[in-house]
Amino acid sequence: MRSNIYKNCKRLLLVILGFLLIIVCFIENKDNFDEIDYSSLVYNDKFVVGVVSNNNYGVYDKNNQFYYFSKNIFNSTDIHIVSPYEVKYSIQKISDDEYYIYIYSDRFFQERVIKLLDNSIISIVDFRKLNDFSNTNFNLLNVYKREERNILFQIMDNDTYEHFSGLDNFSSAANLRVRGSSSTLFPKKSFKLEFSSKKALLGMASDDDWILDALYMDKSKIRNMLSYDLWNEVNDNQSINNDLHGQFVEVFINNEYDGLFVLKQKVGKGMLNVSKDGFLAKAVNHINDDYISEFMSADLNINNDNCKFVLGNLELKYCTDDSLKVFVDRINTYYNDFNYDNVISDFDIKSYINYYTFISFISGVDNVSKNLYYSLVDVNSKLFITPWDMDLTWGLDWTNSNKMYSIFSMDLSSDINWLNSKIINNMDEMTVSLMKKRYWELRKNVITMDNINSYLDSYKNTLVNSGAAQRDSDRWYQYDVEYEIEQIREWARKRIDFLDEYFK
Repeated sequence: MRSNIYKNCKRLLLVILGFLLIIVCFIENKDNFDEIDYSSLVYNDKFVVGVVSNNNYGVYDKNNQFYYFSKNIFNSTDIHIVSPYEVKYSIQKISDDEYYIYIYSDRFFQERVIKLLDNSIISIVDFRKLNDFSNTNFNLLNVYKREERNILFQIMDNDTYEHFSGLDNFSSAANLRVRGSSSTLFPKKSFKLEFSSKKALLGMASDDDWILDALYMDKSKIRNMLSYDLWNEVNDNQSINNDLHGQFVEVFINNEYDGLFVLKQKVGKGMLNVSKDGFLAKAVNHINDDYISEFMSADLNINNDNCKFVLGNLELKYCTDDSLKVFVDRINTYYNDFNYDNVISDFDIKSYINYYTFISFISGVDNVSKNLYYSLVDVNSKLFITPWDMDLTWGLDWTNSNKMYSIFSMDLSSDINWLNSKIINNMDEMTVSLMKKRYWELRKNVITMDNINSYLDSYKNTLVNSGAAQRDSDRWYQYDVEYEIEQIREWARKRIDFLDEYFK
């Protein structure tokens, strides 16, 4: 009997001590809340201009009234409130990535939440605000595509490597316009950014041209990044470094959350070592007989070193009269005569073989003769190929209505026809043997499920565990990144099995 009473008393004492501990912790976390005379304060949405932590301005979202910071550079003990009034604040930790902050003066108060993001944050401020970026009216889109808007562009990240006005944020004026063709009809826009000088952003090489890829059509949000990372492994020992790089970011436009993007460099002259007598063009449509005829009948005396016009399926980025003539002569031979022995003499063979082996693995149905760059270092060099726009890959293809969708079927029976008709049948025996040899070289450590899984697991952590995919889904349309990534994982397994048998 006494033993039971003792045990019950002990339990009661532990409960009381636990309760007292909770009260003590609550009092410590309350900071100076008890000192605030709530009855004398008036809520004012305007008296706070901004919140700064560790020399970094938080990005404010006026829709949910959150301040957003990059997690690695936020310091809850180093906060400054920007306001024309003399203000104080009290802050409480809600979770590992959220804080509650109460800001007050002798007259006003605000209650806000500070949200910490794992990904880098980009803020775009368009002071003119002539049209909403999400407007899908076709006429307005045409105006937007032509018109370069002057904006204030800011990045918050501890790996930005650029500084402005003593802050760790990178901040600069820039020109911005909507980019793309059919993708401009989507409500979420991709953007082209152009700075007045080269900038090194998020650890990537310095450049003055950048792209914010909206990732709208691809529910997995990773196809381009996965293709970039794998291409950089396939693309070894090149005479020219045409690796592709990008970083996931979360974007705010005029203090409104616009979602998940990838910030990436444009393919340009500097990246591909194109000299003053070199050549650079992007294939924007698949080659056909009409385009070949246009090549053959073209007036090649352009007298324009910038060379910015469209020839056939090509968007010419840079050329001279001489380099354009060299390119047209080679591309005519390549396509019109179907003499693929000329690959050896006219193309950088390693670039060529790597490219077609690579898109055969990722099933780049939209990358056979378009969504790629052709370049010449100079008029005496060979043609170099660089991939681009690889969102229709890893099992994703257009539907008749151009709708977004998951991988509906894992049936790869049509792939033999696709490989044969689009790639293999247009190669001579020697070129096919080189491609086959390269595939089996890559199967040792690049085209393996261990390698693919390592990328997929990393993306899942970046997008799912950070909450970025959910925030983007809440902003635009409902999708499940984790499900989509697992679909790609299963597709990759079957793709490897299929190609192993095909190239055996």
